Amino acid sequence: MRKKEKISLYIPTKNSSSYLKEVLNSLNFLEKRELIYEILIIDFSDEEEKKKLKRIVSSLDYKIRNKIKIINQKKPGLAIARNMAVKNSKSEIVASIDADCVPEKSWLRILYETLVTENATGVGGRVIELKKLKNIGLGDRWRAKHLKQHLGNNKIINPKFLPGANTIFYKKHLKMVGYYNELYKSNYEDVDISKRLMQSGFKLVYEPRAKVYHIKKDNIFSVVKTNWAWGFYGNEPKVFYEVAKRALFNIYITLKYAIIDLFNLDFDLAIIDFLILPVNFYLDLRWLLKKALN
Repeated sequence: MRKKEKISLYIPTKNSSSYLKEVLNSLNFLEKRELIYEILIIDFSDEEEKKKLKRIVSSLDYKIRNKIKIINQKKPGLAIARNMAVKNSKSEIVASIDADCVPEKSWLRILYETLVTENATGVGGRVIELKKLKNIGLGDRWRAKHLKQHLGNNKIINPKFLPGANTIFYKKHLKMVGYYNELYKSNYEDVDISKRLMQSGFKLVYEPRAKVYHIKKDNIFSVVKTNWAWGFYGNEPKVFYEVAKRALFNIYITLKYAIIDLFNLDFDLAIIDFLILPVNFYLDLRWLLKKALN
């Protein structure tokens, strides 16, 4: 094991105080936590949430608290947050975890050991849904079934992409491909950076033994909006023909989810399925109008 390598761990956050205390507390129990040189919180929260974040940090064990640096994000966007973290980090390795994901104690050790033993540029782990979530609602169940943030149970060399919820990278390689594309505000930045790294000849590894637990709470509308973002960014329509293709995609995805849920007798989940078409149409139209006005 390389003795001198240290890790900058970062967490992008926007009004996530209801989750962050549990996430930050969990870092104190990580195996190989001595490798963490600093913890960067990239914060795009409103003023009240900023105050809550400061109170949370002040309540933490000093071993974690002393490593935390809060960086205020001025412009919206997940890719912007990631670039701020990478560029402000003081280590050659950067790890990230979402503000609503609690890592298993072996998470960091497995990511780091895989990075080294596989001679990889980046490694991503698995997101487990519902297991540590209390008061599971309809939106949470729908997300767990249809919006999985993992690539299965088996290790994969050079997967299609590494889901961004929990990853580790060598910083120099992110720099070499031009960092994250800041056009992607809430999704697809992980897909894009993965593709560019692999196209440049760098090796990525999906390692499902590195686990984090998703503790986000979704309602019906929030999960439908998340589903829209997953299918939209990276596929934004540029001409009228693509707008028509997008409409056909919305019909297809509605029917796909509905058939799956009705076949499995998940009739309550089908309620959300049939909201996808009108909500996607509305959000598509809103995006197009904003683009036209700009």
